[in-house]
Amino acid sequence: MENSETLNILSEKFPSDYGVGHQPWHQKYLNDSKVIKWFAQNTLYSHPKLIPLPLGVVPPKGNVHSTLYDLARNVTPYYNKTQLLYLNFSPNTNKDRIKTLEYFEKTFGNNTLVKISQQRTSWKEYLENIKKSQFVLSPPGNGIDCIRTWEAIIFGSIPIVKESFLQPLYDKLPVMVVKNWSEVTEESLKRFQQENLNINNFSKDGLPWRPSIWLRYWIKEIVGTKLNYIKNYC
Repeated sequence: MENSETLNILSEKFPSDYGVGHQPWHQKYLNDSKVIKWFAQNTLYSHPKLIPLPLGVVPPKGNVHSTLYDLARNVTPYYNKTQLLYLNFSPNTNKDRIKTLEYFEKTFGNNTLVKISQQRTSWKEYLENIKKSQFVLSPPGNGIDCIRTWEAIIFGSIPIVKESFLQPLYDKLPVMVVKNWSEVTEESLKRFQQENLNINNFSKDGLPWRPSIWLRYWIKEIVGTKLNYIKNYC
């Protein structure tokens, strides 16, 4: 078979809120023998050829990249973080977020180790709060993935997300996955730490291992998929 007859699909160059897998033509492409793999954000379907990609981090408009890089170069070791949990999200992005916020205000409102912010803050202040938090709540936004998840991981914190088709993304990352937000309590957070975080899970900088947040990891995955196909089938 000629290599030109096969496809390795990367469906987004930029972060997208639109999921892959819910349209009939999506599944038609996935079942086409000419498609090797489809790498996409916000995957809504489970298929051996469909590989979820991280949404990644998109700074606000303006010259703020230096803020991200400066803060990321001085990340606080995980067990030196002083806040147990941080919440800061707009309840208007997703209809479920209002009930989510109500639950966490009721459950953690009087907990001095938890910061719940409903006020707009500067991006730098927001990142500083993530930086000093052990856990960061990351409910779905416009899509099932959320930039907040990846901001938390970059800064060595553990995002808390809802169960979804993105699970393959989380298998090699420090992410707490729950079916319902009611599973999140102070006791469950500490239990997660005890069961999932040990010396073998940390880098020399005191941060949880995060192999698949780097661009080089995904370049290797995508190129490797193509080369492996050529080696075995062409």
